[in-house]
Amino acid sequence: IEATASSVTDQNNYALPTNFMVMLEVFFDTSGTAETKLEALDQVSLPGVYGVNWRDEDVGGTPRYYYFPDTNVLGIYPKPNSTNNARNIRIFYVANPTAMSADSDSPDLPEVYHDLMALFAAHMAHLQLRNNDISRDLHSRYIARRESNRMNLSKLGQEQVGWKWHYV
Repeated sequence: IEATASSVTDQNNYALPTNFMVMLEVFFDTSGTAETKLEALDQVSLPGVYGVNWRDEDVGGTPRYYYFPDTNVLGIYPKPNSTNNARNIRIFYVANPTAMSADSDSPDLPEVYHDLMALFAAHMAHLQLRNNDISRDLHSRYIARRESNRMNLSKLGQEQVGWKWHYV
């Protein structure tokens, strides 16, 4: 998913979208027509790159790094100066799926996989109950249907091709 924010002079921190889960990439508009990809940097690493007083000595400029100072906050460094005010900060991220709370709700995944969820959940439930024969049967059915769906992926859109079940 993509989201944008507008940079503010002398401001490092920007709120992330409420459905944010994992960052993929961050770009900063450097000229109004060109973007620069920001490098991910752990906040703990910034003192090693810019010194222990990196926050106090940040005079602003063109952002080069992004980091996470808090759970739902994106930090950029250096903070934008007046030349870089009101520029786009564009992020690409993985969103948290929408919670399913009603019987009529559908999961945020291709419809072809909906039945697989029930098989997998039933397999895991019977595994926990130590109903090993039933669990094995459900797991075999899950694997067979998953492979059948995989063979038919050419019928799905390209955005669905990369989606995978991860068996634990």
